Amino acid sequence: VDSAKKIVGQRTVLLGASTHEGEEDVLLNIFTDLRILIPNLLLILAPRHMNRIGRVNSMALKYGFNPELFSKTDSLSADKNILIIDRMGLLPSIYCCSHLAFVGGSLVPLGGHNMLEGVRAGCPIIMGPFIENIEDIVRDFEENGGMSIIKDSFALKSEIKKLLTDSSLRSQMRLAANAILEASKGSLEITESGIVNAINRN
Repeated sequence: VDSAKKIVGQRTVLLGASTHEGEEDVLLNIFTDLRILIPNLLLILAPRHMNRIGRVNSMALKYGFNPELFSKTDSLSADKNILIIDRMGLLPSIYCCSHLAFVGGSLVPLGGHNMLEGVRAGCPIIMGPFIENIEDIVRDFEENGGMSIIKDSFALKSEIKKLLTDSSLRSQMRLAANAILEASKGSLEITESGIVNAINRN
C-alpha cells in the first residue's frame, strides 16, 4: 500500500480494475473529458490479463496520454496521467489509493469480476450491466446504495463524473457498502468463494 500511495501522491484517482478488451477504450475516452474538470486526475488501469499490458499501453499513447508502468516507477511526475498495473496481486493496495473504481468484465459480456475486494478497501464501485457471475451480491449492494450499476458507456461516463466531483456522494456509498459488509459477513464469504471459482474461468 505504501509504495502505491507514494506513487499516486495527492492525485485524484480513477481505477479501472480487472479490465478487458473494449473497456479500457471506454475509460480512456471518459478520461479525456474528465481531465478538463479534474486537472490532477490519474487513471490507473489494471487489466485482467497481464499479456495485454503492451496493448493497453499502446492504446493510452494513441489517445495522446503519457502512460507509465507500475513496475518502472516509484513516483509519478505531473505529466504522467495514466498508470498501468503490470504486476499481479497489486489490486488490493491500488483500491486503497483510489477515489472511485470501475470493476471490469461488466461492460463487455463476461459476467463481471468480484468487486468485494474494492468494497473492503473502502473504494466506491461502479459496474456495467453484465454481472451474471456475481448478481446476488451485487444486487444487494446496489439496492442499498452501496455501489452503482450502469447500463452502458454513456451512463458510465455520467456516473463517474457525478461521483468524482462529489465527495459526499462517495462517502454515502462507502458507508452503505460497509453496512452491507457488516450485516452479511458469513453469507458473503460463502457466496464469494463460489464466485471466485466461477470468475477464474474468465
